[in-house]
Amino acid sequence: MDRDEIRLTNRACSFSRSELQRTLGFDDLRVINDFGAVAWAVPALTPEDRTTLHGPVAGPLKGPVTVMGPGTGLAPFRGFLQERAAMIDSGTKPGEAMLFFGCRHPEQDFIYADELKGWAGSGVTQLHTAFSRAGERKVYVQDLIREQAAHVWRLLDDGAIVYVCGDGSRMEPDVRRALSDIAREHGQDGSAWLDKMISEKRYVLDVWAGA
Repeated sequence: MDRDEIRLTNRACSFSRSELQRTLGFDDLRVINDFGAVAWAVPALTPEDRTTLHGPVAGPLKGPVTVMGPGTGLAPFRGFLQERAAMIDSGTKPGEAMLFFGCRHPEQDFIYADELKGWAGSGVTQLHTAFSRAGERKVYVQDLIREQAAHVWRLLDDGAIVYVCGDGSRMEPDVRRALSDIAREHGQDGSAWLDKMISEKRYVLDVWAGA
């Protein structure tokens, strides 16, 4: 938050214009989409109209985490990483983190590249990037997960929570298969292991259907 901007990452936030004015002192709030356009604005509401903003569920940040956020699926996890950076700055050492980010090309749609590289350099998270149109080989997040299988499994064995945000039609099923295969390679029943992860709320999704 600064003088002119608040960035919200939340599961569900419902409020009216009058509540916003009363609690935050704002008369104007605009939600900006990934292309810089105004997707929603408070002035369009009457005083008692209500609106709801949705986002992912935030979990414990002190323990190990594994995050998969291809493309704009990265957006909610910036808050996670900002919080981890603040913890480190205050002298609290959080658990190990791995971020898997994917996009088409590093010079076209690698959003927040400098910020992510900065966090990787300062120990906030390990950064693994997959670019699907940057060379002869198309590389996706699930490919990197398989390449980092030993490290991923070590974090999972230490209790890491897996967060996945993005395309639910292709990316998430591919990530699910990659994790199940890694579990199978370590003597687990892949399907049963993943079901247990879900029941323990250690495999957390915020996905949408792709075209």
